[in-house]
This record gives sequence, C-alpha cells and structure tokens, in this order.
Amino acid sequence: MTAGIPGAGIGGLFYLLSALWMPFREAWLASNGRSTLSSRGMVKRQVSIAVCMLASLWVAAWLLSAAIAALPGVAVITGAAPHTGRQQELPRLLSYSALALALTTLAVILTSVQLLRLVVQPRRIRQRPKSSPGMARSPQDLVPITHITMLAFVLIVHPAACAQSAQTSESSATVVQHLARADAAFEDEDSATAEREYRAVLAFDSGHSHATFRLAQLLERSDRAESERLFRRYSELEPADPWGYIALAEFFAHAGRYNQALHWYDEAVRQVPQERDAVLGRARVLGRSGRTDQAIETYQQWLDSHPDDDEAWRELARERWRAGRPQSAQRALARAATLAPDQEGTTERMDYFRRAAAPAIEPVASFSWDSDGNARQRLLVGGDFAVGDGARLGIKVGRTRVSDDFQDRSFSDFGVTTRWRPRAAFELNAAGGAVRLDSGRDATGVQLPAAFLATADVRARVSASGGAARLDARFNRNLLDATSLLVANRIVRDEVRVRPDFAISRRFRVRALGGAGSIRGGGERNTRYTVGGGAGWNVIPTVELSTNYAQISYAHPSRVGYFAPDRIQTVEAGSYMEFEGNAALVALDLGAGAERLQEHGAVFGRWRPALRAYALLSFPLRPGRELRFEVEGYDTQAGPVVAPTASWKYGSAAVSFRWALP
Repeated sequence: MTAGIPGAGIGGLFYLLSALWMPFREAWLASNGRSTLSSRGMVKRQVSIAVCMLASLWVAAWLLSAAIAALPGVAVITGAAPHTGRQQELPRLLSYSALALALTTLAVILTSVQLLRLVVQPRRIRQRPKSSPGMARSPQDLVPITHITMLAFVLIVHPAACAQSAQTSESSATVVQHLARADAAFEDEDSATAEREYRAVLAFDSGHSHATFRLAQLLERSDRAESERLFRRYSELEPADPWGYIALAEFFAHAGRYNQALHWYDEAVRQVPQERDAVLGRARVLGRSGRTDQAIETYQQWLDSHPDDDEAWRELARERWRAGRPQSAQRALARAATLAPDQEGTTERMDYFRRAAAPAIEPVASFSWDSDGNARQRLLVGGDFAVGDGARLGIKVGRTRVSDDFQDRSFSDFGVTTRWRPRAAFELNAAGGAVRLDSGRDATGVQLPAAFLATADVRARVSASGGAARLDARFNRNLLDATSLLVANRIVRDEVRVRPDFAISRRFRVRALGGAGSIRGGGERNTRYTVGGGAGWNVIPTVELSTNYAQISYAHPSRVGYFAPDRIQTVEAGSYMEFEGNAALVALDLGAGAERLQEHGAVFGRWRPALRAYALLSFPLRPGRELRFEVEGYDTQAGPVVAPTASWKYGSAAVSFRWALP
C-alpha cells in the first residue's frame, strides 16, 4: 500500500473488498430474480471506482519504487551498490509489510466489532411477518452475511501473506546485517571475516551481485577457479556494468591468459568507449602480450582526445621503447614530464632514451682457442648513428690473426651496417663489406697474392600478433677463419637458414630449422644441409627448457681444412636463462646431449656426449655506456659449426664497450 492514495488505508481496503464483492452478490440476487436496474447500475459505478483505485495504487507503487531505487541513499539502507540486485528489495519489502499490516488491522477490527456486538447487543430473535417466499431480506439481515464473508476471506488470505511478509522481512534483515559486517571487514582487510560474511549473504540470496563481486576479489589468490566462476557470475547478473568486464579482464591478465583478457576488455570498451580504465587497461594488456604495435596505436588514439593524460604518455613511451623507437619514446616522456614534472625517475629515463638514440662507438676484442692448437685474436672498432626513429647506420673495421704451431695468417675486414625496425613485429639487420686477405702460400705451397672477398650478413625477424608465430631468416657470406689452414685456402661459405617458431600454448612452443649452404675454396666445392626441430617450455618468463634434434649432412668429404662427414645427428636438452637487475644483465644458453656421425661410405658410429655453453654479462655503467663480456664453448663432433676435425673442443671470450657520444 502507498500512503496518501485513496484505498491505501484500512477504510479504503474495506471499501475495495466490499466493492469487489458486490458483483458476486448481485449475480446471486439475479439468480433469485431479486436484481433491479438501479442496483446493477450502482454495482457498476462502485466496481469502476474500485478498479481505478487499484490502478492508481499500482502506478504510485511503481513510481515510488523507481524513485527509491534511483536514490544514492538506497546503498546506505540496503548495504549494496545502487546498481546491484538489491535495488528492488526495499520497495517490495515495504509493499508486503503494508499489505500485511492493513489486512491484519482490518481483521482485528472486524473481529472486535463482531465480538462487541454480541456483548453490547445480544442476539434477539426477531419476529417476522409471514411473507411470500419471494420476499427479499432487509439490508439489516444482509450485513452479518457480508461481514462473515469478508472475515472468512481475510482469515484465509491473511496467514499466507503474513507468513511470506515475515519470512521476507527476516531474510532481508539478515542479509543486510551480514552484508554490513562483510563490507566493514573488507575495508579493514580482514579477509577471513569478509569471506565468511559474504558467503552468508549468498546463502540467503545467491543472486546478490555485490557480495558475488567482493567474494570473487577475495578468492582471486587463494582459489582462482572459484574466483573466475564468481566474476563470470557477476557479469551475468550485471550485464550492463562494464566494471564487471574490466575486473574479469584483469583477472585473466594477471594469470597470463591474454586472449581472454582482451576479449573482456573489448566488451567493456564496447559499452563505454571513453572510459579511461577500460581503454588504458586494454592497451596495457596488448603491451604485456607482445602486441606492441597495437598497444602504441591504442595509446595514440586515446591521447588524441585526452592530450593531458600524463600516465598514458609515460606508458606510450615505454611501448615505443619496446618497439625500438628511442627518439619517439623520449618525446612522449618529455610530454609526460611537462604535464607532471615531479614524477620520480623521469629525468633518468629521458637521459637513457636520449643516449640510446645518440651516435655511439663500440670497440671489441676477442680471443678463441681450440683443441687442435689453433688460436684466433680479433680487434674490431665499429660505430653507428640514427638516421630515423628505429633506423641506424654504421661502419666497422677489424683485424684478425689466426695462428697454430706452424704458421699464422692475418686479414683485415670492413663493412657498412644498418639496423631498421619500422614496426615492433619486424626487424632487419644487414651488413655488407669485404675481407682483404694478405698475400701468402696456400696448403699446396702455391703463392697467392692479396685479394678481396665480399662478405654479407642479412637477418630478418618477423613475429605475428601476440607472439603466436615467429620467423627468423638469415643469409651470411663469410670467410671461414677457425684455423690458419682455412684462411690460407681462402674457404668461403654462403648459407641460408630459416627458423620458424610456433606457440602451442602460453608456455609451450615448437620450432623447426632448415638451412642450405655452399662451401668453396682450395680448388673444391661442397654443399652442406641442415634440418632439425625441437620444443621449448617456459618454466617462468626468464627461463626456458628445450629439447632439440638436428642433422647436418655434407655432399662429399673435404681435404682443404674442415671436417665433412656424410651425416651428423645431434639430440640435446637445453636451457636459456636471462636475469636482469639494476646493475647487470646475465644470459645463459646451455645444452647437453649426444651426437653420432657417419663417414661417407660407412655406417653410423656410436653416440658420444656433446656439450655447448654461452654466457653474457652486461654492465650498464651509466646511460649510453655499457660493458659486455661474452664466453662461448663447444665439445662436439663437428655438430653445430664447421669444425676442422672430429671430436673438436672450442672456447672463446670477448669484451666490448659501447659508448654513446654526448
């Protein structure tokens, strides 16, 4: 019932019940031939008034419910967010309570009147004149019948209504109490109490969206499966709430399930395309999942319409740096510093980006030794400079000396280098130049004049969106300089290698290897083929375990300084680890397995152990200055490299220093 509307009080309810009973009474009179035209007209008027009163009651109750649900104060009364499923409970509770109260009061009044009537006016047997059977009863005779009928109606309807109202009121009061305690515990970070109370709320009302959402947040670390179910349940309960989609997207992003996270962020952005948390949250997931180009595009679109968002500028700078664009990263960070100059570390990062884009020189010194007594020393000086955002051009000049127990050979080399990265998903490194060989005698004693040999090294890396697939293709043409005999015979190798890589799951990848090369010099020409494959499993983001198989074959044996069996088969288990701190970067690439080889015209030999190792240690001395140490070693039967002999052991060390000019 609604206060202020006719028919909402006890008298109005009595009138409505009486008016609605009149058509039944009139039908009974008509069946006995006692209905008149005037009585039927009166019944029509009274029923019409009653119907209008009921319609006004319904409209008023609906408007009052909508108004109460729209007020922020409802959250205080019900203990729920305004947009949750609790918003209709209060009006329904008031309606049930008012109806029960009115019916109860009416029943008490009617009962009291009848009891008092018996006490004050005892029943008398009235004398009635004999009349014909068709004579109608007086109105006084009909009143007790009406009262008795209405009283019976109230006694039948009232208990069920009262029971439902009492149960609803008690349940609502219990839910409100549990919800208040749960929210207080949640604010106080008392997770155990909050979880217990939110579960109590859901035990009374499984569709309570506020309790569902909070419980999902509490269980995100302890029970991820249940947390995911509750987040999904909240989105079903509140399909128009974009924050439910955002919360579910963040849940998947924290678990590394980036495709599902992007799906729910797309749903949120579809509903609220200008909501900052939805747009920037989606951009962050794009960046974390390796979709750097898409992340940059999303940030740029947001900043076109929100140019004063300093946090978005900083995140754009980070993604541009990942894409190999230090100049534009520096500009984005400078814009962020203008909007919020007090951010810690901004000046240092800007200096780092500036020096990364500045011209730089890099001297390199390396030394290697093998089990056949060959030693190799190399000095190289290179430098490069930016010719655009993501593009650099450089030159290099080097001198190499190779010696053994009997002789030594020297040569010089120079070249032009370039690095181009127009997009984060594509990178091209290329170098072209020549080697100048000093004059000397070859393996047969023939005197050879000084000569130039062209060299080249081209490498392209492409990756699909999100790292689902990658391709590494490389071509190199170089002088084989592992021994002085190879240098004396001027052995040149041209080789193409392709390494496709596919993601089967978030942590598991499969890869393949294929290559073909031509080896010429010393009066002969040979062909080398490589096939293989493997799988890698990322235990954690910085550690990968792998298994690999490779087979290398030569067209025919060689007598000019390198070992060329018919086939070499290698099976190994490997691991790659990379750790980076504030002071150093450490990378380790280790492999251990077994090899067997087959000489031309012979059968496979037995399996023998094979080992390999590579380590990198990098020290950033200051922005733009970096000291690097590299160590590499093999114990192999000429598996991964062009080895001079079988059962070859090799080790090398190099130190380099990159110095960005001011």
